[in-house]
Amino acid sequence: MNNDSLSRGAKILSFPLLFLGCLFICTPNVNLFDLLPDAIGYGLLLLAIRRAGEIFQHFDVAYQGFRTLFWINVAKIPATVIMMYITGIDLEERGLITVFALGFAIVEWIFAIPAFRNLFEGFAYLGEREGVLTALRTPSEKSVDRLAVFSIVFLIIKGATSFLPECVFLSTFDYNGSLEPGAVNPVVFYPFLAIGGFLITLVTGLIWLFSVNAYLSNLKRDPEMRALLASKAELLAPELRAADETRRQKFFLFFLTAGFIFAIDPLIGNRDLLPNALAALSFFFAFQFAEGDVFPKRGKILSVLYLIVSLAENIFTALFFASFKLTDVAFRDAALYKYAPVVGLRLLESVLLLLTVLTLAAILKEFIVANTGKSLRPEDLVLRNEVHEELLTRTKKLSFLCVIYALARPVSAALMAVTTRHIITEEEANEFYSEGATVYSSAFAWLWILLLVVGIALAVYAIFLVGEIKSEMGLQNSDENRE
Repeated sequence: MNNDSLSRGAKILSFPLLFLGCLFICTPNVNLFDLLPDAIGYGLLLLAIRRAGEIFQHFDVAYQGFRTLFWINVAKIPATVIMMYITGIDLEERGLITVFALGFAIVEWIFAIPAFRNLFEGFAYLGEREGVLTALRTPSEKSVDRLAVFSIVFLIIKGATSFLPECVFLSTFDYNGSLEPGAVNPVVFYPFLAIGGFLITLVTGLIWLFSVNAYLSNLKRDPEMRALLASKAELLAPELRAADETRRQKFFLFFLTAGFIFAIDPLIGNRDLLPNALAALSFFFAFQFAEGDVFPKRGKILSVLYLIVSLAENIFTALFFASFKLTDVAFRDAALYKYAPVVGLRLLESVLLLLTVLTLAAILKEFIVANTGKSLRPEDLVLRNEVHEELLTRTKKLSFLCVIYALARPVSAALMAVTTRHIITEEEANEFYSEGATVYSSAFAWLWILLLVVGIALAVYAIFLVGEIKSEMGLQNSDENRE
């Protein structure tokens, strides 16, 4: 069996991606933190078996589980940020992390255990029904079922050690002193429990990874397995090409929508909870999956520039607000020139956002004409038909909304830097400010709400437009069939 058959077989099942996915998953979780992001690991597993899932039932069940686990671990990222923001270093709130870690561990157990079990059952199916005898046993001549059980044991250990050390923070110990003389605060044992759990999971995970790698490597070299996958790839070549094209279209529309969502500016404490750098990355990937040569190339350049400027703006904003507060007298004098780079970068960022979206709109127009109106006659599949006219008009409205949003962002940033002076009255005086104290605050602090509303409107409009395009293309039906 030559390398050509191996490459054709990789179109059905990718052993390197399976190993890389397991590599990311084998590392420990410390409460909500992943040493290596599990979301990436499950994403790689999805890519590895996505086509095998269309052919073999067990792999399809595993695919569905890995997809759910991917989104669960993506949701863990903002949950971690929120938990850190709420708890900080306040031990009285630390119990919230324990609850969240326990919740995520249980949810992951619910989906990960059947997903990995079906993954190895899929290999066993290839051995029993397709004659790939190597799939029935590991290199140590043990049944593949033992590897499936070991995977489940590892997942249970990994989940348990993510939250069990945190349980010491649920103690009723009085943080100002013990409730009883001589009582020991259980929190002092946390470092030992956390390190112990980390090491146990790490060692178990590495043993599991080496076991899985030995099994996958043995399968990859097996002539029967390579012949089976190559024959399936050759037999299903037209269907695979059609599936690739559908997948490319879905990725294009997905990243386009994600870009508009991340472009929303919900500011809390002068921090953008949805960094614009993520919007730039999403748009870059949208261009990566777009058709054509000129517009996608131009769009990737614009989105990279947008990413660089967004990162620079975040850095300058963080440096400014680390030194100056709205209540500082120095803020009034410093804002006029220290804040100028922030406003300038936001202006440049908005220009790049606008150019990026207009380039996307040009691609989207070609995409609409080429891929929608499937129920029309061939002679009607031109620019001037009702389906295309409606979608193209909505694309123009999307561009118009983006222009308004792009203009509003730098203007609001400049106006929010304008301050007013307020003298604290006797009724307003408290432990923070004494009577007669002078406080400088933003005169246009309300503008972030307006900016948020416009950003949400833009994102919602983009989501509904993409939904309508998918409906016209029949992609929503293919999603339901996959479910």
